[in-house]
Amino acid sequence: MVFGPAVHHRQGEFTNRGLGPFAMLFHEVLPMHKVFAGWGNGSDRAVLELGCGEGRMCLDLLASYPSATAFCINNLQWGKSRPDYLGNGAATGDTSTAAWEATATHFNLPVPPHWPEVTYTKYGDSNHLPYPDASFDLVLAQHSLNEGKLVRPDYQFPNVACGVVRTLREGGMALLHTVCCIEKPDYFASTARQAVLVQRTRATMAAANTAFHSMRGDETATYGGSAPLAFARVPVGVSSCVDVLLFEKDAGLGANETIPSHAGMNIIVLIQKHRCRLQPGTWQMQHDGSCRLPNVSGASFDKRQLKDTHLYRLEYVKHLLSWMQLMQLNVIA
Repeated sequence: MVFGPAVHHRQGEFTNRGLGPFAMLFHEVLPMHKVFAGWGNGSDRAVLELGCGEGRMCLDLLASYPSATAFCINNLQWGKSRPDYLGNGAATGDTSTAAWEATATHFNLPVPPHWPEVTYTKYGDSNHLPYPDASFDLVLAQHSLNEGKLVRPDYQFPNVACGVVRTLREGGMALLHTVCCIEKPDYFASTARQAVLVQRTRATMAAANTAFHSMRGDETATYGGSAPLAFARVPVGVSSCVDVLLFEKDAGLGANETIPSHAGMNIIVLIQKHRCRLQPGTWQMQHDGSCRLPNVSGASFDKRQLKDTHLYRLEYVKHLLSWMQLMQLNVIA
């Protein structure tokens, strides 16, 4: 796919990773109109996307909220390895106006007042995201916290999560798509075990009166293919908390849509930062450069799991569940 002159940075297929398909992952749990309630034209609002690729989702946001500011982190090494797959230069180091215009033209999006600001770093290697505390109202990640981007999610995902918590403003949210395309029987020993997790999580969410309202209610309901797996409310500093929800979603499709036979489950982490009155428990997230979150002590991926995508995804989910359990056990409300 070529767009006239300067083809060196505008070749390849566009990924179509826009806000619409992304929103389908969350619409039963946290509809987008709730995420963007009160945004107006986006004035004084800032968004960060981890791994934006060619930046289509950032441009979608700016089309609706032109006064917002969009930031993106891309892994330059990964972007340069996929020149056939990324439609402009945002992932490969060329962020010229022509490169951005290629994406806007391809997806029939308006040219925003300003283009997203792209930073290149290996965002999974450190919790020190290159932004000040309380910088963002919204943090997004779509197909950027999975295989090929996080080599060791057992410790890299907690690093990313605490960096996200540090840079979120009070009232801000993070929508983090982690793992996709897993068959249920592979990571739950039985449907009974899953049912226990779902019931326990809904009860915890109801007691906390969390903002993720759509996940509470009838214990037998499927909520269009979404099910909560773990929830924790964690103190951050003196007067703030984060609500962290781990849930599954059928294939990223709506309740009334047909799920393809090859599709599996998506595993998603939602984080909301808010003011709270909780007393700090035995530990709390450090709201500074260290910003530690619990890790699964002694856990690691073996070589076989790192090379096999299927095994990698299964192990990743196990670590996410263990990570949530650590937070639940170590927080005293």
